[in-house]
Amino acid sequence: RVVSMQSPRSVPQTAEGASRAAAAASAAEALLAGVGGGRAPSADRYRTEEQAAEMVRQLHHAAALDTVAPNTGARLRLWPSIGARLRDGALLRSLVRAGALGALRRWLQTTGDSATTAGATEVMRLRAAVLAGLRALAPYVGAPQMNMSRGLGKLLLLLADAPSTDASIAALAKQTLTELLSRAPPPPAA
Repeated sequence: RVVSMQSPRSVPQTAEGASRAAAAASAAEALLAGVGGGRAPSADRYRTEEQAAEMVRQLHHAAALDTVAPNTGARLRLWPSIGARLRDGALLRSLVRAGALGALRRWLQTTGDSATTAGATEVMRLRAAVLAGLRALAPYVGAPQMNMSRGLGKLLLLLADAPSTDASIAALAKQTLTELLSRAPPPPAA
């Protein structure tokens, strides 16, 4: 029920004023109930958004930890749980909104560090898994998300064209970049 903050004197006592007041009250009740202009966010949606934000924080933390202290292997330990969550279709849109593209860019960016103690096969497997995760997110990616990723497209181009990159990783990077850019509309001409 909507309570008006106006005094009874400020509302005209004519039929027109009464119908306007009734229409305003029903519109306010509809907005509060989530009917009409949009739907009310559910508790499940908030929980999904919170899970996605926490997952992105974990991704950034693991990348930072492996950059500062390479002996930790934080990304290698975290990936099994992250990979399982990326298979959950309901979480993907929330992950894109929470900034997962930038976090996964950091993972790809720091997997090539020569200071990592993980073997070359583990680094290649991690890169392939991250690229597969990016491909899972591709249907929900638009131009704003690609811009917010702060260089994901450039990094994928580098991985695809660098002579030091393994051929299978280069092919996956090209395919991932194609999928991400095919979903995002081109930027407006300047």
